[in-house]
Amino acid sequence: NNYDYDGRTPLGVAASQGNLEAVKYLMYHGADKLHVDARGNSPHEDAKREGHQDVVNFIMNFDT
Repeated sequence: NNYDYDGRTPLGVAASQGNLEAVKYLMYHGADKLHVDARGNSPHEDAKREGHQDVVNFIMNFDT
């Protein structure tokens, strides 16, 4: 759940790049799917913007 100067977390980066395996790993290990970066985007919104529907579906249906 650490983030860079833009507020982007590893989960946000993985989601925006469509890396489903990294998204799964991070979320199963406690990554915050609700974190919002400096631009007001969540990992879900990053994945949706970039057209990664498989990542969007996983994030939306993930229960902790």
